[in-house]
Amino acid sequence: MKNYENRPKESANNEADILPGVVAAMEAHAQSEPAGEVCGFVYDDRYVPLRNVSGSNRRFYADPADVTIALSRYGEPKAIFHTHPGSDLTLSAEDFRMWYYSSSTMIVGCLENGRLRWKMYGNRGH
Repeated sequence: MKNYENRPKESANNEADILPGVVAAMEAHAQSEPAGEVCGFVYDDRYVPLRNVSGSNRRFYADPADVTIALSRYGEPKAIFHTHPGSDLTLSAEDFRMWYYSSSTMIVGCLENGRLRWKMYGNRGH
């Protein structure tokens, strides 16, 4: 299983490199909803936040209109990002179900003391 936890100024693998500005945008999105799950698409040069329309703080379902716009503008994302309230960075069964872009990486994040901590999973969790 490919999974990489973020470490400041260190990368476990070149595939795990995400531009600092993209990480900052992911963190800002997570900070905007600290008690709920946020979700978005990660591209090489940008983060595209998607509205979570699940109606729950414990799951994410990206707004289909937001997804359509992002895909039409930027193509398939490099990674799908979402947060878990609390500090659990483990993929859930629901995360696997929502992993609908098989060539993309899944990034699970959480806020710890207001800062984003995240873990990357490749090859649909393997």
